[in-house]
Amino acid sequence: MLNLLIHLESGLLLHFFRMLSMNKYYTFCLCLVLLACSTKKNPNDLNQQLKVAMTDYLNNNPKVKGKIAYDVKSVVYFEDANYYVCEFKVHMTNAISDQNTPKVDTLGEMKVKVDKKFKVIGRYY
Repeated sequence: MLNLLIHLESGLLLHFFRMLSMNKYYTFCLCLVLLACSTKKNPNDLNQQLKVAMTDYLNNNPKVKGKIAYDVKSVVYFEDANYYVCEFKVHMTNAISDQNTPKVDTLGEMKVKVDKKFKVIGRYY
């Protein structure tokens, strides 16, 4: 009888440890899924980063630096494998304000490729 009781207890303990190891496995898988899902970028942050990249690109262009001021108003983008295809609405004004130069401003659209490191790599116009 004692032998049967010991065998029964060892079987229950073995079953308990198997269940515990399965719970660890499921817990690990759940944590892995949660971490994988949380790596996506916030769209508002991405919009802001794309706007900053385009503003820096436009305002640091040596051909027009100091002549034209750019203000990026909005961006619509598509995320490709290696870059973002973006369409920006840009407000352009004269940076020079004197009596000989008339005040000019306009709102335009620019289509641009921006890489994943937020560097402008090409314009479509």
